[in-house]
Amino acid sequence: TSYRLEQLPVVKNADIIHLHWVAEFLNYPTFFKNTKQPVVWTLHDMNPFMGIFHYEEDVISNKKDFGRWDREAIKIKKKAIHKNKNLHIVCLSEWMKAKSESSEILGRYPHYLIPNGLNFTKYPVLDKSISKKRTGVDNDLKTILFVAFGAEIRRKGFDLLIDAINKSDQTKYNLISVGGDKTEINSKIN
Repeated sequence: TSYRLEQLPVVKNADIIHLHWVAEFLNYPTFFKNTKQPVVWTLHDMNPFMGIFHYEEDVISNKKDFGRWDREAIKIKKKAIHKNKNLHIVCLSEWMKAKSESSEILGRYPHYLIPNGLNFTKYPVLDKSISKKRTGVDNDLKTILFVAFGAEIRRKGFDLLIDAINKSDQTKYNLISVGGDKTEINSKIN
């Protein structure tokens, strides 16, 4: 990227830098070389410890066309990131933490598990029967909730859920899907 975050006064004067999503926004070689402050990096996908991709399935399906570029990006990231000795990695899940800890890019740094939390004063826990009534699924059926941005994205597993539902008695369940665009399904589920 052409961005040089490390040149911004707010970054230069920071005591600690906390990174989140940095794709196409962080210039690895210049940022890590010129940043002396401690850096905390919260991972939201696998891209920080992979090459050009964000998920393992993308590496596998694009290896033939982009494998060389991916390996080159890994070398650049590894060399650049290792210039900052005070890097701390925050992962939102045990799975991501294990993947990052075993990576050649971020594996040497301390890792912490801090899952996303909910502010229950802003989002209070409601009685299940009241919630079902509000959403129109107060019909004595079991309710399945699926939450993901982009149910059509294969790695989200929506196709596996629909397959499992279609192999069961669909008349026993409600399905609520939250996030992304509306997705049509071939099922008799409510």
